[in-house]
Amino acid sequence: MKTRLRLLRLIISGTIYKRTLDIDESLIIIKGDGFSGKSLVLNLIDYCLGGKQEAIDLSVQTELAEYCDEVFLELRAGDKIYTVNRSLKVNRNIINIYLCEFDEYHEYSPWKKKVEEANEFFAEQFQIPLHSILRKRPGSNDLNQEKISFRDFMRFVFIRQGELGTNQFLQNNNTFVSGKNKEVFKIINDLVITDLEEINKEIQIKQNEQNKLDKINNGLEEYLLNREAVNLSKLITVRDEYSENIDTLNKNKKELLNRNKNDNSRVFSDLKNDIKEIDEIIFDKNENIRILDFSIRNKEILLQDYFNEKEKLEATLEAIKKIKISEHSERCPLCHTVVEIKQENCETNEDIEKALNQIQDKIETLQNLIEVDSKKIVVERSDTSKISEKRKIYVTALNEYKKNMETPYLSEVESINSLIKDITEERNKINSFIDIHHEIDNNASKIVRLSGQLETLNKKKNELLKLQKREDDILLALNKIYRKLMVRFNFTSIQEDKCYISKDNYLPYYNGISVLKHTSGCLLLCMQIAYLGAILELNIEEENNCHPALLMLDTVSNNIGTNTDSTDSIDPETYGELFKYLVETSKDNQVFIIDNTPPKVTEPNKEFVFRRVNDGESLCGLIDMSKNEIESEDK
Repeated sequence: MKTRLRLLRLIISGTIYKRTLDIDESLIIIKGDGFSGKSLVLNLIDYCLGGKQEAIDLSVQTELAEYCDEVFLELRAGDKIYTVNRSLKVNRNIINIYLCEFDEYHEYSPWKKKVEEANEFFAEQFQIPLHSILRKRPGSNDLNQEKISFRDFMRFVFIRQGELGTNQFLQNNNTFVSGKNKEVFKIINDLVITDLEEINKEIQIKQNEQNKLDKINNGLEEYLLNREAVNLSKLITVRDEYSENIDTLNKNKKELLNRNKNDNSRVFSDLKNDIKEIDEIIFDKNENIRILDFSIRNKEILLQDYFNEKEKLEATLEAIKKIKISEHSERCPLCHTVVEIKQENCETNEDIEKALNQIQDKIETLQNLIEVDSKKIVVERSDTSKISEKRKIYVTALNEYKKNMETPYLSEVESINSLIKDITEERNKINSFIDIHHEIDNNASKIVRLSGQLETLNKKKNELLKLQKREDDILLALNKIYRKLMVRFNFTSIQEDKCYISKDNYLPYYNGISVLKHTSGCLLLCMQIAYLGAILELNIEEENNCHPALLMLDTVSNNIGTNTDSTDSIDPETYGELFKYLVETSKDNQVFIIDNTPPKVTEPNKEFVFRRVNDGESLCGLIDMSKNEIESEDK
């Protein structure tokens, strides 16, 4: 099942500048002068989606470096909205992912992930079934396992200026990544035929994960039921009421304190605040102890499960070892030949011993984690004891001070503080229940996703023989579309042995020559657009194909001229037909087109025009001071 991506907004932001590009449209056209920031838009999108840090070179992008500190990308994947944030200057290896719209991201806690982890997250959330392949190590016949990543997948989404219309298509100049393109093509077109045994293993793994999540959710739901905290909307209402009460009490307290601003009251207030801060620290310490204790209990339950499983395996192994391995001969009743009969159970022993070793590793890991948590509890209790002693000193000082002063409204303030403390504790309890509800919902989403994956795996298992024929059918359909588009782009030599997508490397050919060997920029561009178009068109028809229906092309006319009548225009007719086809493609896909002077488009689209300026002139490119939202907000 595919997940369609839709990019909604790109936001660049700094302390003095902010600009939002509304890109929630099927066709996005960015045109204008060279060196005005057109390509930078696509590079920033790719940067948010886990691209390399080197793609955004602030020593070159001086205007971006001067005005912006971070970039945000709001997108929709299926029915979920994500806001992805990445710094341009510090911690560039960290990507923050919020499960909300950009306008609400301040209200949510992000997933903070390293770039590699973020790419794995994107692949999982966008339902791209990635896996590992075996490749020979350089200069050796040894095989090395390499993982297909989300970044490999993006080569079929974002075609850079240096690749479009050149024989560096799909980063062919980088042998490390180009060797994975064939496998990515297979993944996109659902041509990966997994061995039945591997499918069964994957089904078992995902079934175990689903059962584990079910068990966790059942425990959490029982916990909420025992505490009469099942109704989430009611909990949120109560929490909001508590927050309103706390705000009202703080306002009343502030009014009381404002009536008494002499030196004595300030000293008394400082002492009270110090004690309050100590109480908060003690509360946090006790809460940490409670969480650690809860964590230890859960680990101990899991540890006992492992001990039970280990005991069963040891009993099985002991029973097997007691079975005598017989070795004898019998005479064939027909030819009277003596036949030796052997019964071996070595492999069974090795499997059980391997399983025992794995369980022992898990037991040791859990025991180490329990030991670490226990030590943390000891430290927290020691700290709490010391802080409590400090509190006694402050309370003693406060009581002595109260004997020698008269503080107006002291009893009222103390009463308010006591109420605030009690209500805050109750609100914290409610918040902990709400967090558990959110954890249950998150686990439920994972269970639904796992159910979908299990359903897909079982379909693959049941239709394995049918899938072996799928490759021929898919290539037949792709080649039909590819040849049709090449004719449309004025290339008519479309015999099956001359114009085709190869079954050997899944790359496009024309006149029997690969897209990686032709030198004509116009021909290369047409081959590449026809190839990508065939993938996108078939992606609509095939349910299990998983291209995200997103295409970003940087400077389409770079190698074939423009659509104008100027003398440097190489092939305006072909360019016009290419552009017309890309516009048609945007009806079922989101298409980004970067070009200097593209044709006019009547279909719905979002168009951005960037201009290069001379020194001293106001910036009119991606950094455009007339578009600065910070100045607008100030006004």
